[in-house]
Amino acid sequence: MKEQGASSVHGYDASRAAVEYARSRYGDCAEFDVQPITRMDRVPGGAFDLSVRSEVVEHVKEYGKQGQALSGLKRITRKGGLVIVGTPNSGMLGRHGFSFDEIDRLF
Repeated sequence: MKEQGASSVHGYDASRAAVEYARSRYGDCAEFDVQPITRMDRVPGGAFDLSVRSEVVEHVKEYGKQGQALSGLKRITRKGGLVIVGTPNSGMLGRHGFSFDEIDRLF
């Protein structure tokens, strides 16, 4: 994203080990912090023009927290900004992921 012109790039993960790894590999072009997808409280509202969640939302589905995760994503993305969410198709992977109808209702 930085190579494509983003003025700043931020990455978050619930795993301290994952954040340390990201910092060691990509710390020169992005900032990383430990925060779970369901609690993005330290990120100000409307902080980002673009928010991307790739292969994450399905991991909180089993706890019934997918709505909370997407509400936080909406809060940190500025009005008129772009939200991109990638998640497996449950029709191909059983219960892991979302069907089209599930993700449509969630949004």
